[in-house]
Amino acid sequence: MDTTSSDLATYFRGFVKVHLGHIISDTYNEKNVRQYLRLFKTGQYSREDPLHTIAVTIVSEILVGAVSQHGIDVSTLYDPRTPPLLTLEQDIQLPCLQGRDLLEAAKRSLGFGEKWWVVRLYSADSEILQSLWSQHNPSIMDWKAKTGTNYTYVRRAYENRDLRHAIGALLLYTGLWDSFTLRKLDYVIGSHSLEKIHKQWSIFEAPVVDPTSVGLIEGMMPSYSINDQSQIRSLMDDGTLFPRLTNDSERITVRDHFLAVKGRILSLRLFFSDASLVKRIAQPLWQYSGKDSERTLRQALLGSWDQIPGDAVPVQDTEFYFDKISVDR
Repeated sequence: MDTTSSDLATYFRGFVKVHLGHIISDTYNEKNVRQYLRLFKTGQYSREDPLHTIAVTIVSEILVGAVSQHGIDVSTLYDPRTPPLLTLEQDIQLPCLQGRDLLEAAKRSLGFGEKWWVVRLYSADSEILQSLWSQHNPSIMDWKAKTGTNYTYVRRAYENRDLRHAIGALLLYTGLWDSFTLRKLDYVIGSHSLEKIHKQWSIFEAPVVDPTSVGLIEGMMPSYSINDQSQIRSLMDDGTLFPRLTNDSERITVRDHFLAVKGRILSLRLFFSDASLVKRIAQPLWQYSGKDSERTLRQALLGSWDQIPGDAVPVQDTEFYFDKISVDR
């Protein structure tokens, strides 16, 4: 969830103390971090102050499990003055959505045994997306009220019929959405790749697909790698992959399905990672070709040379191989 708004009551899950090792963030401003460190040193910044909390997202299943396991009274989650300590499994990660500079300063400043902070918990982005997608034709004002901003890229994805249906089909497979953030929808311009992901995973009943198994198998190329073939066989045979799939004949069917995959075993994490790299290339190309033009990037690039209708042009496919194709403008 990428927003600076604090008006997100619909998705707010409470205040807790949590170990800083669970909170992850990929960016911070070094100048701001140094300012926080100076405040820590002079004792002018208290982590007990409800105004100094960090906002993170958490999957509901993880929160419910931790609260139940440690006997936490749910009502105490909503009092910022006395937040309970939320103990999580070591490998649980909570994406930071607000307070990244403060988080980095706290990790550097606090000593061993003291590395905890009070956080505001919000629903995971995949759960927010499911909530938004489940509503019938939400208006622009609905988007703004529920997310704190108009989220152009979220609205654009919803208003594209094919893209909306492709995302909706994949939302059933919650195990594929483990690393999702709403901002990643900014990278999505078409439904084709998402439809391919759904085709590859639709062999399963949705609840069977767990994030751990997805992480183990994504990106493997069994048609090209003997090692990947061996890994898939071993992990399927010993029950590591897809432990919720208990029927032996179904496990064999799934194993053979993935062993027959041409190219990579797809996932949403890989898709968004690839899309972000492509966007970095596309943006300067788009600016170079006239970003104010109504033409698509493809149309702009194809317009950079003259092709006689029906004639083929040479296109380099690999380092040593060229093919001749006729490009339909």
